[in-house]
Amino acid sequence: MAVSKFEAYLVHAHVRPGSTVETPLDYPLFARQVGALAGASSTASFGERIVTVRSAEFDRAVISMDLLVGQKGDELLIYDLVTGTATEQHLSSQEVPVRSVAVAFDPQSRVLVVEKRRPGITIAELERYFALLAERSWPEASYLFTLAPLPAASFAAEVSSLSRVRQARIRVARPNSSWTKDAITILQKEGASSNAAKITLEATANSGESLSLVDGIVPEIIALADAANPSVEDAAVVGTEEDSLREKTIRLARHVVHRFRDVGDRVTGRLHSAARSALTDIVEARQSTGDANPES
Repeated sequence: MAVSKFEAYLVHAHVRPGSTVETPLDYPLFARQVGALAGASSTASFGERIVTVRSAEFDRAVISMDLLVGQKGDELLIYDLVTGTATEQHLSSQEVPVRSVAVAFDPQSRVLVVEKRRPGITIAELERYFALLAERSWPEASYLFTLAPLPAASFAAEVSSLSRVRQARIRVARPNSSWTKDAITILQKEGASSNAAKITLEATANSGESLSLVDGIVPEIIALADAANPSVEDAAVVGTEEDSLREKTIRLARHVVHRFRDVGDRVTGRLHSAARSALTDIVEARQSTGDANPES
């Protein structure tokens, strides 16, 4: 049995971002367009990196994708377990060694899951790839995609357990409905007034002191991570717990909602079903807790 980890992200995508006519992306239409682009028409290059959709499937509105990701110029060595020898396989200039990565997206909830593989695809690459596919489909506009990790409840719980905080930082991206509708914190209000794509805040306490735990950046990090539809790209808090002298660093990247699924021998059909299963489980869990407002 081969088990893969699928991490969950919330998609915030904008048409003509930052302009006076900015609008959220039509997510169902985008999903249908991506499904229609599978194959050579979906291939994109980012420097030496290659991304393409090998296959896409729909189960009702949910789209699952088997992406192929690789790098030009990578050598392909085949190791023989019996003889202990490695043989280099020579590729033509049109061939690139690739690995498959499973992705699934629910346009209604805007939740997306990505299979975590090494090597695989980075979130930044996936954001650029989606923006490029949108531009190919509708070249008259510009597009900005942000895939914000869905924070697990353990992140806010760990931050709240600290009795002293020496340092904290957070980076927030433009939310789906832009800054103005959901500017409930100081950080979001600053994003709105600045018309920013992203806004970053970092604070460090005086030597031997602690940042405030009731006002300022620390409670803002907790509030933004606990939001129904967070757009926090990154956050980290450094501090100590009560009766402890050892500092700990709590990183959002280590507290992302995820599911493990059996991908078997990685045939395409198995990858699609595994990604959809992980996505469905996460979406249903969010709906059961009320964290599922698709507009914000």
